Parts: sequence; structure tokens; C-alpha cells
Amino acid sequence: MAKGSLLPENAVGGSIIADGDYLIKEVVAQMFDYGGKADEVPAITVLYASDDGATVEQSYSAGKGASLVSPPDGKRFEVIGKNSNAWKWIASMLNSGFPKANVDDDVSVFEGCRVTVVNQAQPKQGFKDEKEGKTLPLVTKVLALPSAAKGRPTAAAARPATSTARAATSGAASAATASSNGELDARAIEVIQEIVATAPDNTITRLKLGTAVMLTLAKAKDPQMASIKKLATDAAWLVANAELGGWTSDGETVVIG
Repeated sequence: MAKGSLLPENAVGGSIIADGDYLIKEVVAQMFDYGGKADEVPAITVLYASDDGATVEQSYSAGKGASLVSPPDGKRFEVIGKNSNAWKWIASMLNSGFPKANVDDDVSVFEGCRVTVVNQAQPKQGFKDEKEGKTLPLVTKVLALPSAAKGRPTAAAARPATSTARAATSGAASAATASSNGELDARAIEVIQEIVATAPDNTITRLKLGTAVMLTLAKAKDPQMASIKKLATDAAWLVANAELGGWTSDGETVVIG
């Protein structure tokens, strides 16, 4: 298999984050389904953390023709579509001060950077029913590289109140449907228990949990991989099933023990 590249010149042919300064906590190459609203596509998912500890995920689609490496490793693509949102995000990092020499084929190289993010207007692409005024959060300045970034939060750091509140508001709905998923819930709990039990300090973030589920079940060619990954990355589901699964969770981090 030919080695992939993250550099925009090697690529082939609705924002949820506010403008501001952030720490890039995690960067993952994974499949993304727009919150269940569309078929899964390869994407770069970035977990941003603000100075008050609040976190927010932003996924950047890798575009038409994009593909993850096979088997997927959570870090690499075989192809990133040119002019895709993922391509634009990587280009924004490079244009804002991240050293091009540090970039090869591993998206996690950007973890630990402190950056300024600004939502930028995107031109219409001619899609059917395309909405006006779409923006994309891109990096406009790299404030500090990973080795220089200070105060990087760890998995055990204080969790954002916004995440807990979000999980709590939808937790009742998930609890009501938890039993109706039957065998799928049971299988998801089993997989999550195995992954968290082998994670450092028996602790894992929701984003990394989703990646670990994808890697574990893709390797096993488990046909339920996509469905289980969807549950494992659902903050409300993790909270609602915490007692049954034997873990604690605020919707952003899962801990056993």
C-alpha cells in the first residue's frame, strides 16, 4: 500500500465552535456520520479545549474519494480530497505557523498545539438544497507548538460543566430507550469494558473510545462496528448506561474503578 500524505498539495481533487483561542487536545482520523444524519464519511475530528476547560468536537469531512488507511489506525488516510474541509483545516494549520517539516501522514502530530480559531465563510459548492452563510472554523494562528503549549489538560482534568449538562438533559431519553436496544447495548457495554480496562488508569475520553471501538471491531470484521461506535460516542448513552456498564462518565470521559 502506498503511503498517504497530509500535505494539502498532495490531496486529490455548519460550525459548532466559537471564535477564540483553544488547545488542540485530540485529532483523530475516523468515519463520521454527521450525528446520524448521513452516511459515514472519512473525516478529521478535532477536540478543542478552551481556557476554562470546556471542550468541543469539530469534524472536518475528508471529501469525495477520501479513504482511511486499511486497516484503520485512527491516525492516517490513504487519500484526502482536495478542497475538502479536512484539506482546508490542515492547510490552515500550515499557513498559520505549524512547521510543514513536521507533517507526514499522522494527524495526531497536531495534538498539543494552542491555536486561534476563526469561523470563515465558505463559498457555495452547487449542491442541491445547499444553505447560505455556511462557515468553517479554521486556524488563523498557531500560538504554541506541542512542546511549548502550557497547561495541557489530561484525562483526569476537570470536566466541562456544559458537557455534563448536555448529557444530563438527554440522559433520560437515552435511559428510556436503553433496554430497547437489547443485544446491541449488551455487546457495546462488553466492548467498552474491555477497552477501558486496558486504557491508562482505566480512563479514556469519548473521542478516543470511539476510535478504539472502530479499530478493535474493524480488525475483527464485526458487522456491528458502526452501530457500536455510534453508542460509544453518544455522551447521553454513556451516562445512561454507566451503572449497567460498571463505569462512571460525565459524557466526555469514561472511567472504570
